[in-house]
Amino acid sequence: MGADMLIAVIPMRDGTAMNYQLGISLLKKCKMEDFDEFIDEAFGGSVPAEDEDKDSQASSEKDRVIAEAESVLMDAADALDSRYVGSFSHKGMVFYVAGGLSWGDEPCEQYALFRKCLCLPPKVLKACGVVL
Repeated sequence: MGADMLIAVIPMRDGTAMNYQLGISLLKKCKMEDFDEFIDEAFGGSVPAEDEDKDSQASSEKDRVIAEAESVLMDAADALDSRYVGSFSHKGMVFYVAGGLSWGDEPCEQYALFRKCLCLPPKVLKACGVVL
C-alpha cells in the first residue's frame, strides 16, 4: 500500500483577505439543497440529530448546517495565515495550499478544513473572495 498526495487549494485574488463576514451573511439566504455537497463533506452525508443533552433551544437541521458553515468559514480565514498552509502567487492570484502525504487518512487538519470550505455554496465562496 502506497501513500497518496492530497492537496486542497483556496484561490484568491492577490491582496484580498477572505471576507468571511460577508459569506456568513449569505448563508441564511441559501436553500438546503445548496448545502448538499457541504453536508456530504462536513457531516458524512446526513446532518446528525441535535444532541438532547445540550441546554440550548431546539434548532432546525438548517440552523445546525449554517452553524457548522459559519465555523468553517471563520476557521478557514484564520488558517490562511497558519504555518501549516503554504501559499504562492501567480498572475495576480494567491493560492493557499494545504495537504500532504496520506496513507488512508487526511494529511492535516487544514486540508480537511479547506475541503469543507470549498464545498460551501459557490455564491458564499465568491462573496468571501474565493475565485472559482
